[in-house]
Amino acid sequence: MTDTTMTRERPGMVTGARWALLALAGMFTLGAFTQFFLVGVSYFDNPVRWKDHADLGNALGLLTYLIWIPAVLGRAGTRVILGSILLLLLFMAQHAFMEIDSSMVNALHPLNGAVMLVLAFWLAQRALALARGQDTSTHERIA
Repeated sequence: MTDTTMTRERPGMVTGARWALLALAGMFTLGAFTQFFLVGVSYFDNPVRWKDHADLGNALGLLTYLIWIPAVLGRAGTRVILGSILLLLLFMAQHAFMEIDSSMVNALHPLNGAVMLVLAFWLAQRALALARGQDTSTHERIA
């Protein structure tokens, strides 16, 4: 069965999954921006706010466990599916960067956060194009 056959059979599911992917990637992007703000508040105003940063980070982590599902169901293409899986792997690394007793490794935590922010924004852009039907590369498949 070809991709176009599957799309014709279940266009609502594919379109719905693409909008769900957009919602999850958008929430992650906004949350990641908020994380940088919370770090600033914690550093310049009140160190007690570090807990807010950690709590939001844990909540954002839940999104990374889900985001690959609508990418697959929405036939988002190889790059988007792999990008959504990479976001999960980067989130897993995020905790490791803080738990290892090395300031050099700990310094990778904000850098990794910035990479996740950019990746989530890219996923949101791709999902929006797919949901609007503006993307011509939806026939990509994972080999």
